[in-house]
Amino acid sequence: MTYAPQGYPCLTVPLVNVRRWLDILEENGDLDRVTGRRLLRRARALFYADRSEAVLLQAWTTLIGGVQLQRLLPPRQERSPT
Repeated sequence: MTYAPQGYPCLTVPLVNVRRWLDILEENGDLDRVTGRRLLRRARALFYADRSEAVLLQAWTTLIGGVQLQRLLPPRQERSPT
């Protein structure tokens, strides 16, 4: 996890958060297991210091498409990379 020097906001998305979010989506029936594993593999492939929310979302958009990804994401104001 990488932090900004002022105020220490999180700049990267920890894999533990990615795993939990994907697990919740699977448990709620919003995401099938195969797609969840594909998304997790893609997140793992990103170097931790490069895994910002924007980079992660771009990688996932390339993998499953923007429309499907937007259905999985909470509204923007509810999203947090931490």
